[in-house]
Formats: sequence, structure tokens, C-alpha cells
Amino acid sequence: MINRKTCINILNICRSKLGPSKYHKQKPKLICYTNPKYHNPKDPHKGYFNPITNTIHIYLNHHSTTLQLCNTIIHEYKHHQQHLNNYHKYSYNKNPYEISANKTATKYQHSFNKILKTLKA
Repeated sequence: MINRKTCINILNICRSKLGPSKYHKQKPKLICYTNPKYHNPKDPHKGYFNPITNTIHIYLNHHSTTLQLCNTIIHEYKHHQQHLNNYHKYSYNKNPYEISANKTATKYQHSFNKILKTLKA
């Protein structure tokens, strides 16, 4: 199920399996948007991380599976772990922070989704 509780569970799995951030003392805050006004089929963004507020923002309506949700939260959690210095120096596709976050999300999304299913059982 795609809801805030599922997001919290995935975030807890991230912290447990990927470890805390070296750059943020607190675990990230989580904001989940469910309002249809935040659902734009033309907008591919599924979420983002704000390093200033240490907050992960997730657009629940942009996800159709828990696997996608795992991928997005892992990706944004990786940004929480990164020192995003000079982030805007690079284009999105050549940005080393994005490349690293995509690689981490792809690597762990299936195993985290499997863990998530055991929590629901």
C-alpha cells in the first residue's frame, strides 16, 4: 500500500541498512503529499530532498507500486547521506550525486521491498 506509514517503514529500513548520515545529525523529516493538486502526470518527479531543512518530500500519487516507492525513498535518503556541495554545478544526468543515488536505489530497491512485505505480514 502506498501511504505515509509505508514511507516511514521504508525510511526506517534505509536507516537500518544504509546507516546514518555523516552530514545531518538528525534522521530526515518526511513529508508525503497525497493531495491530487500535487499529482501532475506530466511531472516525472516522485520526490526530492531538501538539505537545508533535512526533509524528504514524497509525491505518493506519482507512485504505482511499493517497488517504485522504495526506489524513490532510497534515492532521496542517499541524498540525505551526501554532502551536496556544488550540487548545482552539474546537469542532472551528469551529476555525481544523482548518479550515486540512482545506483544505490537500483541496488537496494528489491531487497527493501522484500523486507517491507515481511513487515506487513
